[in-house]
Amino acid sequence: MKIETIVQTNGNEINVADVEKQVKEAIKAAGLKVKEVKKATVYLKPNENEVYYSVENEDGTTFNSQLIAE
Repeated sequence: MKIETIVQTNGNEINVADVEKQVKEAIKAAGLKVKEVKKATVYLKPNENEVYYSVENEDGTTFNSQLIAE
């Protein structure tokens, strides 16, 4: 069984799986290694059409950024 999760609000739609994929790609593009990431937290703000994420690496360093809404 495949489950697709879509967040809808105020005429905006965000596909959660797509956001997770974009975060992984952004982490790699920033030069971080996904295997060294301890935790990634994604903040969806569909009312503002924004997505933010925070990454904590195994060594304790953090990285924060915003995805560009498409």
